[in-house]
Parts: sequence; C-alpha cells; structure tokens
Amino acid sequence: MPVYEVVRFREKPSASLAEQFLEQGHFTWNAGMFFWTVPTVRENLTQHCPELADFIHALSTAEDFDATMKERFPKLTKLSIDYA
Repeated sequence: MPVYEVVRFREKPSASLAEQFLEQGHFTWNAGMFFWTVPTVRENLTQHCPELADFIHALSTAEDFDATMKERFPKLTKLSIDYA
C-alpha cells in the first residue's frame, strides 16, 4: 500500500471548492469513520464531553425518543465527535 505525504488537510470544504478539488483530480478524501464499542464511547464521552454523554443517556432512557431528540439535539454544542 503506498504512503503519501499530506500537504494540507482541508476540513469540510464548501461544495464549490470540493467540486474544484474533484476536477483537479489529485486530492484524496478522509471518510472520517470511527469504530468503538458502546461502553467505550459512553465512558469516554462521560469523561471528555459530559454534555454529549448526558444527551445520549437521555435518548437511551427516553419514553419518547423522537420528542427527546427534537427537544435536545438543537441545543447541543456543535462539536464533532472526534473533538468531543
């Protein structure tokens, strides 16, 4: 498998810039996939991002999942899971 030096990482480019990248043809994409067990991610969120851990706990214990999601999700701090 070849190894490449990264010149620059561009987080979530705009649609027009992403189209330019595709047209130029010498860019690669990071899919940003993460794999964890549920206990591991919950434990780490409790330690590093209590706000998100509380939200997940609320969802997992909610009598009405959809209502809880609609009420609480928009209020969460906008933070990517890899930064949380």
